[in-house]
Amino acid sequence: MEAKPSKKDLYTSYLHINPKEASLFDTFSVLFSRNVKKRKFIESSLEELESFLYRLLIVISVLIQKFLLKLSMPMAMIGRTIVFLLNFFYINGGFFGLIRNIMQVRVVIPDKKAATYLSFVGFTDTRMELDINIKYGNAMYYPALSIMACKAAYNNAAYNQALIEGQWKMEFLGYKDYWNGIRLPLGLQYN
Repeated sequence: MEAKPSKKDLYTSYLHINPKEASLFDTFSVLFSRNVKKRKFIESSLEELESFLYRLLIVISVLIQKFLLKLSMPMAMIGRTIVFLLNFFYINGGFFGLIRNIMQVRVVIPDKKAATYLSFVGFTDTRMELDINIKYGNAMYYPALSIMACKAAYNNAAYNQALIEGQWKMEFLGYKDYWNGIRLPLGLQYN
């Protein structure tokens, strides 16, 4: 088992604020006490913060973070709904294609694991082909490929496999879903 370095090992000067652990009383009490070490929601390399302005910035930061945490669930639901509706219209051929499919009773419900299901990033830039003027060995080959791969990373495994093997004519080695375990408990796929 590999040992994890602590925050103290990584940084000599740090201030980590956890708004989930901060009550409103704790948050505002930072304004009246210079000792930040005794606050349960603050980890700091400093014992005290002398400046009232710095303590005020901490309070404002915690309040904004608490507000954003309250909004995270509704915003995630709105985001999932928007992505679903974009895929719903896209797969059914747009608004008029959807009307036609309703009349013909051929409405297609998008499958999140299908190769045709796109993320929001996929809808902002629908290019799938690599630039035909940039060949292997060209100085721009790897940067161009990296840009396209970064965009594709936000889509599902089936999309990536179809893109790599079909459009790009390359070997698909596999798909892994990575995430930042400290900051983001989810993978890249928010669908």
